[in-house]
Amino acid sequence: MLWPEGKAAEIALYPNLNYNDPVWRTLLRDPRFRRALSMGIDRRIINRSLFFGLARESGVDVLPGSPLFKPERTGVWTGYDPRQAAALLDEIGLKRRRGELYRDLPDGRPLEVIVESAGEKPEVADALQIIAETWRDIGVRLLVRTVDRDVLRNRVYAGQTMMAVWGGWDNGVPDPDSSPEELAPMTQENFSWPKWGQHYQTSGSAGEPIDMPVAQELMDFARRWRHTTDETERRALWSAMLDIHADQIFAIGVVSKTPQPIAVANRLRNVPDKGLWLWDPGAYLGIYRPDEFYFADGPPGRSGAGRHPPQGGMTAHAAFHPAPAAGDDPDADRGVDRDLHRHQPAARRLSVQPDRGAARHRPGSRPCQGRIPAA
Repeated sequence: MLWPEGKAAEIALYPNLNYNDPVWRTLLRDPRFRRALSMGIDRRIINRSLFFGLARESGVDVLPGSPLFKPERTGVWTGYDPRQAAALLDEIGLKRRRGELYRDLPDGRPLEVIVESAGEKPEVADALQIIAETWRDIGVRLLVRTVDRDVLRNRVYAGQTMMAVWGGWDNGVPDPDSSPEELAPMTQENFSWPKWGQHYQTSGSAGEPIDMPVAQELMDFARRWRHTTDETERRALWSAMLDIHADQIFAIGVVSKTPQPIAVANRLRNVPDKGLWLWDPGAYLGIYRPDEFYFADGPPGRSGAGRHPPQGGMTAHAAFHPAPAAGDDPDADRGVDRDLHRHQPAARRLSVQPDRGAARHRPGSRPCQGRIPAA
């Protein structure tokens, strides 16, 4: 089986807005530069070359399965357009001298973007090589530095890394009640603004205060979200923050929803055919209640040994059902824990219906119901 990744992006470039070099810091904070770099990436080639066309070509944004997803945000500054990208770089003043392949900074230094990577995924290295080739066409030189994961983080936090490659927001399928702290300068773990996050987390004893109006606006929205419980207002705040990110390109996403292979034994029951490979929230397989996975009787190859036998055993149907109406108890005659509905009132549920004769395979087995994000 292939489950899509649930992060906001599988590969994303993070320009460090707190980079120590003042010339580069000014340039990285210019949204025109970030937009030019984004439009200088041919995501279609990366998708087809590395993921067989199965990934989603996009920036860093919530996935279509999220109730906060808006189609009109898709494609904003993420389409491959080297001409417009080059025009933006010209507008900034990053000129390319006659006969030169790469542009220069305002102080005369070559325009060399150093991207630091943990080097843990070969597909990231391959993607950076493709990006280097397309950025060359717009006069930007990409250099890759591979360092250990912990060293990379510490360098980003200290403002020593110009740009880092990492994954997108951990939660790609948030709802209005999910915390938007990944979208605001509230934590140093966000590689776009580590020192602003340090300043917030330490109440001003470390890091730097926010000195960029649009970043302060994101912080104000996140604080307002924390001080309201009204779902409509929270949804509006989330939407405003996502719109800002789509326009400002604080993180340059490349692809999302990359396929994650899931190997399941033929005799293993109650494993859903469709799911989302997501750590937080979800704990990967944890949200699908692996405590209720079990092996059917009989060796593989015999009747009833498959995951979806015609008779007997438990068959997982990845079907979505709305939460029960007030006063309804759909599990009264099946002995299912009623607390599940009380703790998950608004969730759509994965309903696993027992086939006839299921008791012969596992006496006392019961249907498995759990929350499942939309893929």
